[in-house]
Amino acid sequence: MTSSELVSREMLMFGGFTIVVGIMLYIDLFVVNRKAHIITIKSALTWSAIWIGAALLFNVFVYYELGSEKALMYLAAYLIEKSLSVDNLFVFLVVFSYFGIAPLYQPRILRWGILGAIVMRAILIVVGVELVHNFSWMLYVFGIILVVTAFRLFNGVEDDVNPGNNAALKFVSRYLPVTPTLHAEKFLVRLNGVMHATPLLATLVVIESTDLLFALDSIPAVLGISNDLFIVYTSNIFAILGLRALYFALAGVMQLFHYLKYALAIILGFIGVKMLLHEIFKIPTEIALGVVFVLLTLAIVASIVFPKKDAEEVKAESALAPNPGVFFWSSGKNRIPRNAQKGLALNESTFPEFTTPQFRARVNQCIHCGLCLQACPTYAVFGTEMDSPRGRIVLMRAVAENKIAPDDFGTVFAQHMNLCLSCLACESACPSGVQYGQLIQTARIAVEARRRPGIAERFVRWLGLREMMPNVARLKLMARAVWLYQFLGLQKAVRALNWLPQPLRAMEAILPPLELNFLDRAEPAAALGERRGTVAFFHGCIQEAFLAPVNAATVRVLQRNGYAVHFPAEQTCCGAAQLHVGDLAHARELARKNLDALLSEKYDYVINNAGGCGATLKHEYVHLFHDEPEYETKAKQLAHKVKDISEFLAEHLHAPPRGEVNLRVTYSDSCHLRNAQKVIRQPRDLLKQIPGLNLVELKTPDQCCGSAGVYNIAQSETADAILDAKMTDIAATGAAVIVASNTGCHMQLWAGVRRAKLNARVMHVVEVLDLSYRAMN
Repeated sequence: MTSSELVSREMLMFGGFTIVVGIMLYIDLFVVNRKAHIITIKSALTWSAIWIGAALLFNVFVYYELGSEKALMYLAAYLIEKSLSVDNLFVFLVVFSYFGIAPLYQPRILRWGILGAIVMRAILIVVGVELVHNFSWMLYVFGIILVVTAFRLFNGVEDDVNPGNNAALKFVSRYLPVTPTLHAEKFLVRLNGVMHATPLLATLVVIESTDLLFALDSIPAVLGISNDLFIVYTSNIFAILGLRALYFALAGVMQLFHYLKYALAIILGFIGVKMLLHEIFKIPTEIALGVVFVLLTLAIVASIVFPKKDAEEVKAESALAPNPGVFFWSSGKNRIPRNAQKGLALNESTFPEFTTPQFRARVNQCIHCGLCLQACPTYAVFGTEMDSPRGRIVLMRAVAENKIAPDDFGTVFAQHMNLCLSCLACESACPSGVQYGQLIQTARIAVEARRRPGIAERFVRWLGLREMMPNVARLKLMARAVWLYQFLGLQKAVRALNWLPQPLRAMEAILPPLELNFLDRAEPAAALGERRGTVAFFHGCIQEAFLAPVNAATVRVLQRNGYAVHFPAEQTCCGAAQLHVGDLAHARELARKNLDALLSEKYDYVINNAGGCGATLKHEYVHLFHDEPEYETKAKQLAHKVKDISEFLAEHLHAPPRGEVNLRVTYSDSCHLRNAQKVIRQPRDLLKQIPGLNLVELKTPDQCCGSAGVYNIAQSETADAILDAKMTDIAATGAAVIVASNTGCHMQLWAGVRRAKLNARVMHVVEVLDLSYRAMN
């Protein structure tokens, strides 16, 4: 068949589809349902069956005309779009309730809503398909959109719909006043010579604009199945054509399908990943269809077998705990999962982690003097004793003495332990030398061991802490996607719309401006000038992917000072984030890999440039392997070799920076570099050696920025309050550059610059040194 014949055949199929659908739509909307009336359940079910039957018959047509592969694509795309439509019906119910639209007038709104949706989606589909055909990288953009949408669904953003805040409605209301009451089935009415919109038009505007947002989610999902215009268009249109009838068929039982959104979230995430990996591994259509079908079936069955609790039951359960904070998915509310509220798998008389001689000795070392209070960031925010180091130690002693019941352990105790940033400022302030870091780590591991995380939490932890952070290649792939997201201006749009749920908004807020000049680690970097020695560089995970210029500058500065830099290939994530959330087993696994890799050759030193990673390598590994003599010995050997880059250069600056850098800067201490590693003076001394540099000290340099591993994501509201105080101090210096020395702090300070609207940038100590060296050239 020639290309012209193919085009003619395709046009004929589009024409036939349009005519058949147009006739059916006309009969449904303008013949059977021409006048305003209440649609009965029987009528709604009948028309739903007609539209679904027509869609399936069309699938048979696709099978005979285009083959089995296209038929499978169509069916998978139709199922996805139809399922998303069902979930969107919940929002329609909220909108009708908000505007007080009686069932008599709802069909009229949905009639025009469906027609508008068909036109709008046809445009979006054509644009989407053309983008994919002409710009293959758009698949990565759509993949990112779907993954973000998946997280959004898991966090229940659709449950918080407020039609009154709809941007399209606000725009319309600027030019047309809205009447407080209905005027029969009219959209517009003239009162006292002035044209007014009725609540019917307001409702239509909200539903149309909401459907546009739905389309931005669903069309990329269908493109993840096929980029054939005919398949994408027909499956999408057939799915929404029956939406009006489906709404009235399901309006009374929508709440039954409360697990549907979780299945949809997984499906969207699956398709998003499928798109992101399309060049590496192509998932067959039949497998994708099977995944969609199985997940939807499981969601429906689970919704029926495990019905949603009524409002009184939920209210009674939520009263069990005073809003305790756990990890990742609190939607900004810091709530412990419901299953954790019901009680933990504890023997009420035994808390073994809290009864060891070492733990008791550390607890009893606290003399309750209170000098830690003013050093504690969470005490500054909340002003409550239990959110201070002294108060948390009191709670730990209560657990050790069996004075806390299992339910309180999982609620009150967990709340106050998880609100701690582990910044260790209290250790620096403590006159008794209490090892608070070891105490809080033990407490968190104990809480984690007895919690039963939900499926969403397990998925995010598995993805982030196990599949991404230990794998730098995957992180770099994500960094490339984020770079594209920033380059295309999507970041500005997302931030302006502010539609992300709180945990994702917190993750997005800390993204720095990305540069993709990744280190070439294939061969060691040779020393420049006189060779002084050989060092291993611990490049980290997030730092290597999202702050690549810092690592590149670190290597250049080491080379300038006469050091050959090696990159042990088997090194991985340091495990600090895993320890922070109490995942001891995975932290130990990562630590073993690093110990084996970093001690495989006789390096003079092991250099790192992130305060948190350095503290973990120097101190935490020794504690992790107290029960494994072989690795405990290795951990002690590594501790003697590990040096923070500032600490190392202060002792081995063989080629002082002489290039002039005319900048006003301020240095923001990393908590773990300052409080755990006691590296305080060295970064400042290095900066002071740079000609022209004006270093202005902060009023409270030991104040935490609120990053603390994953704290700024898990406890974003508290982290933001701490960050705001930090940025006030920074703003008072008038600095054009904020100098950091830790990965998390670096990214958090970028978020702070944006929040405080400062005209400043964030750089690492070595980046400023590198500027001076470059100026020498």
